[in-house]
Amino acid sequence: MVKTSGTVGREHYYEDQATDQQEGMRDPEQETPLPQPRMNVFLQLSSPYEWGPIFRGFNLSFLYEWEAGWYENWPINIELPRFQNNLQWQPWRTLNARLNKKISYAGVNMNVFMEVQNLLDWKYLDPNGFGPGDDKTDYLNSLKLEIYDDPLFEDNELYEAGNDKVGDLCSDEKPYINDPNITFLAFHNPRMIVFGLKMDF
Repeated sequence: MVKTSGTVGREHYYEDQATDQQEGMRDPEQETPLPQPRMNVFLQLSSPYEWGPIFRGFNLSFLYEWEAGWYENWPINIELPRFQNNLQWQPWRTLNARLNKKISYAGVNMNVFMEVQNLLDWKYLDPNGFGPGDDKTDYLNSLKLEIYDDPLFEDNELYEAGNDKVGDLCSDEKPYINDPNITFLAFHNPRMIVFGLKMDF
């Protein structure tokens, strides 16, 4: 997937006609599009009819989804080409599973199923899932990123270079990371189990 955005036209309108003709226009700007690969893999296993009334009619399916992380400029106060889209978040991925059994009885077709979303309970830190204020900035500032090897940061004690990746969280090995303040906003797609019954007359 490749997408781009930008600005063009007016940013402000003025009541005074003379001022409106001279001011208020945006500088045309368009972000450089960067590809974000994505992949879906679907696998389905079915039990054959010959297995008899108890074991036939089972279907087990898996859906794996993967998408590369999105890009952003960091730090946001540095407007240099090498800092444009220089930070990429970790990829998003999930694995869903569905088990269903088809049953026919007295002219009624039934489908009993169980679906597990995010089967392996992979956690994904949402880039937009931070609390108000400087929550996101404080988190990114606490990471030891490779980009801080740049000479631009050598006299700034706030930044320390390292091998951290965006999406890393505070742990025994990395106690310095400032995790998001509101956990239920930061992590989406929790594991969920759904049971259901479908009947066709």
